[in-house]
Amino acid sequence: MKRLFTLMNRGFPMKNSRLLEINGILYKKSSSSFRGGGRCVGVASNGGTVSVVNTKSKGPVIEFTLEEWEAFIDGVKKGEFDTDNIK
Repeated sequence: MKRLFTLMNRGFPMKNSRLLEINGILYKKSSSSFRGGGRCVGVASNGGTVSVVNTKSKGPVIEFTLEEWEAFIDGVKKGEFDTDNIK
């Protein structure tokens, strides 16, 4: 779990994040999730994979390998998933 949170801290603002348990798994929510609206994404380390869930609806869960997650975070840092770039 520590490695995942290290990866997350490199890519997103997580200083004031909170943990949320869904179906026995602890998800870490970004501090941005608490600013209202539909920003409700949780991320958890789950047996060598990274699980992502919409914490508002609590499902479905999307799973990635650590390598896939690292590639995604790298793309986020480069702005590849900014809304202007994915339209």
